[in-house]
Amino acid sequence: MSILTRLRRMVAGGRHRPVALPTSAWFDEPGAIDEITERAGSTVDERILRSWVRDGYAIVEDVVPHDLLDEMVGDLDRMFIGDRPLDDLVVHDLELDGGHRATTSHSELLTLDREDRVAIRDRSSWRVHGFFQHSGAADAVRNHPELRRVASMILGVDSRATYSINFHNGSRQALHQDTAVFHLGVPTLICGAWIACEDIVEGSGPLVYYPGSHRERLFAGFDGYPMVNLRTADPALSGAYQAHVDGEAARFEQREFLAKKGDVLFWHGMLIHGGQQIRRADSTRRSFVVHFIPDGADVADQVTAPVNW
Repeated sequence: MSILTRLRRMVAGGRHRPVALPTSAWFDEPGAIDEITERAGSTVDERILRSWVRDGYAIVEDVVPHDLLDEMVGDLDRMFIGDRPLDDLVVHDLELDGGHRATTSHSELLTLDREDRVAIRDRSSWRVHGFFQHSGAADAVRNHPELRRVASMILGVDSRATYSINFHNGSRQALHQDTAVFHLGVPTLICGAWIACEDIVEGSGPLVYYPGSHRERLFAGFDGYPMVNLRTADPALSGAYQAHVDGEAARFEQREFLAKKGDVLFWHGMLIHGGQQIRRADSTRRSFVVHFIPDGADVADQVTAPVNW
């Protein structure tokens, strides 16, 4: 039975049985390019894996059905105008009348007049983590069989989307690598997936990424990884890390992901990426980000040091 057949059966069956994790990611090994034909079940899959190994990302067009994305976006819009608080839901980076608020509980948001909530929604570059716990549509998107199949094929191990972020506008997020913010037993055994929930236009603050940057080493200041990373390191190191990543990025070509609705960009844990500045104030950049990680690969629950967030 081929690797791809085993992955398809595990994904289709929805099983979460423990799997034996590799000691390193296959795609980071010197002979990775020679394994692609065996791991790919089609010419399309081969293109995906070649792009991943060579450039640190792969773009797959029109993966997620548009009606499912519309349903999820509708749930997000109703989150601002509804009357029922969603337990434990936190909205990040709202521009309230009193100024910027890093975090606002949904229950607190609902104490405002509905008209004010809509205005806050439309003028803020907000985001929500874990919305799939409150939206069946968001849960269906993160569990979309093709998303999971591709991510599992890339990682070589059955994987699930255990983290998610919904964005309304461009994030304007500083350049970074996901490995630096996750606690992973195998540092690159993670696959991010950026899903366009609408056509992304220039000036809206699109995702930017740097092909080939995934081959660079992790910041030397994170000695003791996976226990030490941006989340647990001395906050004084954050500036040094940012200077390191910005310096590495300058050596590579920057690309913008001007995606069509339903398109997905899968990226390597070490690929440098971030959010471009917003140049069109009237634009949105609705997107859904999930991170696929094999069961047992995330060791965040073993962290005992103080955390920065």
